[in-house]
Amino acid sequence: MIPHSRPTLDGFDLSVAGELLTSGRLAQGQVCERLESLFCGRFLDSEDRGPWRARAVSSGTTALHVGLWALSNLRSAPSGTCPGEVVTTALGCNALIHAIHAVGARPVLVDTLPDGNPDAEKAAERVTSETLAVLAPHLYGNPVDLSPLLSLDAPIFEDCAQCFGTDGPNGRVGARGALMMTSFYATKLICTGQGGLVATDDSELIEEIRDLCEYDH
Repeated sequence: MIPHSRPTLDGFDLSVAGELLTSGRLAQGQVCERLESLFCGRFLDSEDRGPWRARAVSSGTTALHVGLWALSNLRSAPSGTCPGEVVTTALGCNALIHAIHAVGARPVLVDTLPDGNPDAEKAAERVTSETLAVLAPHLYGNPVDLSPLLSLDAPIFEDCAQCFGTDGPNGRVGARGALMMTSFYATKLICTGQGGLVATDDSELIEEIRDLCEYDH
């Protein structure tokens, strides 16, 4: 029997961890930069989108938070206010709601389809001038059909913590919205114990994300 969500670790993992611990560099550095580059090249870059750039962070929740935070900063009106709502699923990890509240936005919940994913048509109906983003989790490995949302002005933030490296109804999962995130928690597809990643092909957005991580987070 395969244990549910039990990480698979071997001697290679131990040797790499040992190299890192003896390198004297435990903060962000070349190892994280290589992870960011490899992830984008393997899972996101394509002929019609890219190049994608990423930032590795401390958790999936942090990836959600800093992604919404960067969007909020860049979409601020001249008055200094920003759109105040994030449309997302009624069925998902509580980190979604925590991240929305952390940036001062209001969650707008939509019902789900039988596969557990948010109903994109209902999500599109809830998008207004107050919408900061549509946060769309691909749940249980099932890609969301984002078709009703792709023509709207609201940025799509894809939550790929349970689904990446595959194609869905709209092409490569994670590479159709304005930005994406994933988690490297112990129960996720790629596990590092803790950790996460947020990525975008918008140069202004990734610079804002990196500034927030370096100086404000």
